[in-house]
Amino acid sequence: MKKPKSIIKLKLIANKASPSPVLGQSLGQYGINIMDFCKKFNSSTKNLKDGLVVPLNVIIYSQTDYNIIIKTPATSYLIKKVANIEKGSSSPKKENFKENQAFLLAKEIYHLGIFKKCESKLNHLSNQSICKSISSTVKSIGIPILNNYGNN
Repeated sequence: MKKPKSIIKLKLIANKASPSPVLGQSLGQYGINIMDFCKKFNSSTKNLKDGLVVPLNVIIYSQTDYNIIIKTPATSYLIKKVANIEKGSSSPKKENFKENQAFLLAKEIYHLGIFKKCESKLNHLSNQSICKSISSTVKSIGIPILNNYGNN
């Protein structure tokens, strides 16, 4: 097993990697071909929704040998995207969003759980435990959870 020279943590927009000063500064110092990296990243994220900010680790072994480990975005980021809100409630125990402002359906939490299970650190957990964790995060943001029939 090779020993990595460096591990770089980045956040890039899915399908939109292009040569930029951020990538040049991060990867250029190790001699990584930026265009090759962008092609590799964009092909790896082609199934993700455009505009999704994706965290990733780049493990560098040499100028031509590196791995890209793509992670899932933070749960709170995904919840806010699905609920179409900018930020959560400032005091979720006192004031939550009204159902006409923002809400999540139980099936949306289930779909988020399946998406999060794709990450290697979470794939050993059951769907039920991942969904419970996501539900707790939804409640901490102050968003009501509705079952699929429109009532709590």
